[in-house]
Amino acid sequence: MLLNKEKEFYTIKELINAGFGSRSTIYRHIKEDGLPAIKLGYRVLIPREPFEEFVNAHRVKSNAQ
Repeated sequence: MLLNKEKEFYTIKELINAGFGSRSTIYRHIKEDGLPAIKLGYRVLIPREPFEEFVNAHRVKSNAQ
């Protein structure tokens, strides 16, 4: 993923551009899978550290050697 590791929060658009998924996929992760998010007015912000933990916890392990 090509996300700025110095930012405290990511926007939905940044996650889409980084290849995390579509808008609907990201909102589904927020609603159903517990992806932490903060609603600030009309914006939804994803805290960086909890996002990284979420991605690591949901990473698919490969059998490739």
